[in-house]
Amino acid sequence: MEPRQAFGKDAITLAFFGLDKTEERETSLGSFRTDTIIVMRIGFASHKIIMLSIPRDTYVTIANKERHDKINHAFPFGGGIKGDGFANSIATVENFLGGIKIDHYFGMDMEAIAPIIDAIGEVQYDVDVEYHKNGIDLSKGVQVLDGQKAQQYLRFRYSSMGDIDRVKRQQRFLLAMKDDLKRKIASKQISVEQLMDIYKAVQEMTYTDMNIQQLMSLGYFMADANEPSIDTYIVEGWFMNKDSISYWKPYMKQVDEVVKKMFPESSAASQP
Repeated sequence: MEPRQAFGKDAITLAFFGLDKTEERETSLGSFRTDTIIVMRIGFASHKIIMLSIPRDTYVTIANKERHDKINHAFPFGGGIKGDGFANSIATVENFLGGIKIDHYFGMDMEAIAPIIDAIGEVQYDVDVEYHKNGIDLSKGVQVLDGQKAQQYLRFRYSSMGDIDRVKRQQRFLLAMKDDLKRKIASKQISVEQLMDIYKAVQEMTYTDMNIQQLMSLGYFMADANEPSIDTYIVEGWFMNKDSISYWKPYMKQVDEVVKKMFPESSAASQP
């Protein structure tokens, strides 16, 4: 099904949340946070995709608390998976981006990365920083990553800019995986049935308000997108210490400029 038919509109705004859910956190903390936050404006008619990554430590007003905190705290403050964690995270993101409307969301446990990569096949990626941990050794340069290597590398944040480097790394990997998946679909190495099976295998680790037709049409659209049609941004800012806690203080002027590019005809984009 064509995405415009599946969603009933020419463009959607999608929020992607990667959860730091692990067995250890589930046992010791009983709650999780949104480790990765990406807002995408996906134009089915224009064939244009704009991705804005919001670092997890970004200093924002939490929707149901009306006080400032790290944006990834909106999820547990909303009650997490069993409560209104996604709704509160969405409301917080919408407010932060000047009152935009998020149409749909997709959440995923970060531990789902490994089985997904192994199912679709290894991904070629240009490693930007060495990684030596948990029996995995990665040097700089183009390498082929299996599921476990990709999962650990994408969660790694102990470089000069910490989580900011990780966010950029995740964006580059998403584009590399998209290109790899596009090649495999074109060469018929992966079929619709196989993609369905991959999703079903990790479905218990995913959370969304989209139906299967919407997910499949969106997946094909994203995989078929050419790289020049995808613009990636990250919320720029600086490290701010407050009460001995480190935050990412956003440059709101830059945020507003990106939102205007995402929603050029929206009055919300011009709000202060």
